[in-house]
Amino acid sequence: MSPASEQDKLNEQAARINEAQAPRTLGPAKQESMGMGRAGYDLLAAILGGTLAGWLIDHFMPAVSPWGLIGMMLIGFVVGIMNVWRAMSADAGSPADKDKPQG
Repeated sequence: MSPASEQDKLNEQAARINEAQAPRTLGPAKQESMGMGRAGYDLLAAILGGTLAGWLIDHFMPAVSPWGLIGMMLIGFVVGIMNVWRAMSADAGSPADKDKPQG
C-alpha cells in the first residue's frame, strides 16, 4: 500500500471523527416542541405544588378544610400560567426573531 493511500484513509477517518464530535443543533421545530414541553411541566409543577401546599394547610388546620386546598390549587394554577406566559414571552424575544420585520 502506498503512503498516499494510507494518508487518504487517515484523513477520511479524521474527518469522520471530527464530524461525530461536532456539536449538533436541533432544528426549529424540535426546539419549539421542547419549549412547549417545558411549559407544560412548569404548569403541572405549579398546580401540583399549590395542591400539595393546600393539602398540608388543610391537614394541619382542619378548620379551613377544604378551602386551603381549593385556594392553593387556584394560586398554583395562576402561578403556572404566569410561568408559561413568561417562558413564552422570553422565547418570542429571542435574537433570531429580532431580524424579522415587525408588522
